[in-house]
Amino acid sequence: EQMLKGVNTTVKGFTLYVVGEGIEKKQDDFAAEVAAQVAAAQKA
Repeated sequence: EQMLKGVNTTVKGFTLYVVGEGIEKKQDDFAAEVAAQVAAAQKA
């Protein structure tokens, strides 16, 4: 605030961004994925 007054600057508005609401992160089970790939490779 002091810096803005020192250089004769004004704030005309603010913007609020809300992120992360309703977004679910995908949960990966790496061990199960590798086991499935190994099983598929053994069948081929």
